[in-house]
Amino acid sequence: MRGFDWQSENVRRAVLLGVVLLLVALIVQGIFGTDGLFTLRHKRQEALELQRQIQLLKKQNADLQQQVHGLRSDPETIGKYAREYLHMARPGEVIYVLPKQGAVTPPDQSSSTPHDPRSH
Repeated sequence: MRGFDWQSENVRRAVLLGVVLLLVALIVQGIFGTDGLFTLRHKRQEALELQRQIQLLKKQNADLQQQVHGLRSDPETIGKYAREYLHMARPGEVIYVLPKQGAVTPPDQSSSTPHDPRSH
């Protein structure tokens, strides 16, 4: 029985090919894998977007806190809210409520003539 010959050219080529394939597989995994560069880049973009959303929500929260404070303590703010959102009026004031943009109004019934089936 002949022993394994590490000096053989075919064995060296096979080992080299195996090492190259292993390195290629590791590089592909490092770039495209679940913890690869593309995933990392995507997660960083998500984190930046979430930070922007957090800042926006903090600003909205501060604005709402200011509104709450005004509604609890400032008579001018309370009156403004009552007039704008509840359509309340002070004595002597008249409130006009306009239809919302894009609202469809029914056609005027008095200008149309009723259909007479005998007219055909």
